Amino acid sequence: THDFLCLHAISSLIVADIGEKMKEGKLTNFQLCGMETGSLPLMSGIQMIFAANKIGVNAFSIRKKRKSYGLFNFIEGTPTDAPVIFVDDLVNSGSSILRAAATCFYELRLPFAGYIYCILNINKKGNKTLNYHKNKSLEIVSLFNIDDFDFSFDASKYWEPKDIDLSENKRPDYK
Repeated sequence: THDFLCLHAISSLIVADIGEKMKEGKLTNFQLCGMETGSLPLMSGIQMIFAANKIGVNAFSIRKKRKSYGLFNFIEGTPTDAPVIFVDDLVNSGSSILRAAATCFYELRLPFAGYIYCILNINKKGNKTLNYHKNKSLEIVSLFNIDDFDFSFDASKYWEPKDIDLSENKRPDYK
C-alpha cells in the first residue's frame, strides 16, 4: 500500500463499502483503529478519501509495545467515543486485531462498529468473522481472500544465489 495509486484505489473501495453500510443504516458515526505499521498507510488513505468528500474521520493506532522514550505512548492519535472500525493490511490469525480490540474494549471502553477492513484475508479456514469476547464477533471485510490467488510454489521458477551458505543461520537474533 505504499504505491499512491494502489493506495488510492484500495482506500476508495473500502470507503465505497463503508458508504454503502452508512446508506443502509448499519453505520453512522465511527472512527478507525489499526495496529502499527501495516494499517497506517491504509487508514491515512481512507481518511483522505473521506476528507476529499468533506467528511472528517478520526483515526488512531495502537503500538505493539509502549514507546521507550518521549511520552511513552501506547496509542498514537486521540480516540473519541465513536464506535471503532478496525483496519489492517491483512488478517491471518487475527492476533494483531484482537490485541487492538482488547485495548479498545478493556482499556479504552470503546464500542465497536462491528467491522474489520483489510486488503487480504489470509485465514485458511475462510473465516469471515473474528471473535473478540465471549459470543461477540467482528465481520472481516476483505478486498481479497487467499483462495483468490494461486500461491503454489515452484522452486524452478525462482532464482537462488549459488554462492551463499544456507547450512547455518548467520543472524543470531533471528530464530
